[in-house]
Amino acid sequence: MLGLLLGILVTVAGTLALTPRMQPSANPFADFNELFSGDARQLALARGFTCGAVSFSSNPQTITDYCVMQITHSLFSQTALGLLGNAANEISFSVRENTLTLGDLAALWGKPEFWRNGESVAATWPAQRATAITPFPRVGRIGYFLPVAHISFARSGNPRWALLLTMERLPMLCSDCRGL
Repeated sequence: MLGLLLGILVTVAGTLALTPRMQPSANPFADFNELFSGDARQLALARGFTCGAVSFSSNPQTITDYCVMQITHSLFSQTALGLLGNAANEISFSVRENTLTLGDLAALWGKPEFWRNGESVAATWPAQRATAITPFPRVGRIGYFLPVAHISFARSGNPRWALLLTMERLPMLCSDCRGL
């Protein structure tokens, strides 16, 4: 029995050691900050993004470019850039499974506001203009161990503001939130 328990412990420890995680002092988004300055279209194309014109509404004057890059970053699988003209309006990251938690982001930026829409939770940091999306936990308690699936930054205001209008604001309901 002791051997089985030791085997399970070694397996779990090995899996955790091999899973890429964000370093507590590192800001994984710092490499992308320059996209909010200057000619974002040229910067994106130089980095390997693929850009194309997209219409987000029935109004033909509401056309923007949407640039996408598949990346091999340890935390992200894809980065998307929403452009208005040549200026970046929003940068979004698809997060690899089990690599980034709400606690990692709270360590960078402090306590977020929480919103719920069906089976997802949005954590927002207004000062950073950031919104992270995570699945709603099965136990119904929001906590810093929830995995982040997607995170977006906006030039001004909260990204996904239209989505937040349809969401219910949640109080902080967690047992692992001490100190934040």
